[in-house]
Amino acid sequence: FDINANGHMVFGLSEVDKSYRFVRKNTAPHGYTADSHDFKKLASGGSLFLHKLREIVWHKGHQVPLQVAAVTETDRKGTVIFEWRAWDHYTIDELMRFSIVLQSAGPSQRRKSDKMHPNSASLTPDGHHCYSFRQMGVVKVNRNTGDVIWRFGGSTANNQFRFVNDPRGFAHQHDAKLTKPNTVIMFDNHPYAYPKRGPSYSRMVEYTLDPVKMTARKTWEYDAGKNIFSLGNGAVNALPNGNRGIAWGGLGLSPP
Repeated sequence: FDINANGHMVFGLSEVDKSYRFVRKNTAPHGYTADSHDFKKLASGGSLFLHKLREIVWHKGHQVPLQVAAVTETDRKGTVIFEWRAWDHYTIDELMRFSIVLQSAGPSQRRKSDKMHPNSASLTPDGHHCYSFRQMGVVKVNRNTGDVIWRFGGSTANNQFRFVNDPRGFAHQHDAKLTKPNTVIMFDNHPYAYPKRGPSYSRMVEYTLDPVKMTARKTWEYDAGKNIFSLGNGAVNALPNGNRGIAWGGLGLSPP
């Protein structure tokens, strides 16, 4: 559950009030299938939806299945006022190169079509969008044009920033969001796909990005003594009192 701007809690597309009474189930626009990882009711009365789109595409002379992310924002009446689709802003080759898979996955899993795996979308403090793609990293998107403002971490090929003081980086993150225009917090799952980038433990981490020098500086982290490993899920929140809230996920939650 997540408490939204209207005071309701959301699970999937369903809203409940503070007494856990059902309020409504929202409907994704355009006939799209909503992705259950994230859905938000906005202060404007509108909504922010995550979607997965699937197509058969040509890549290097072969037909391959491809599943990518899409995001829609609606007004309070349900009218779409913004739509972003990955294949309008990435080439097919980029989508194939930028995606990362677990090294332990077998050949059939490596060929799976899910190249992005969206798990969160949010408004940024300066009025744009921030998306978290488990297989690729974090992107900030211009809410007016749909252009990608920057790409951060996750897949090395998708990363535009140099880590100043965190050589471990992050991987397969969840719930990445901006608390300031260039300050990112996230739950860093960091699975065992990255033995060269440090041990596999999960944490909450915060970075300040410099979009001019293209650097990323770690400004805060909490790793519970490096004693928790969460393969999937997880969430973080910056609380009004300055504390942070962490949900450690639940898929494969175990010691590292």
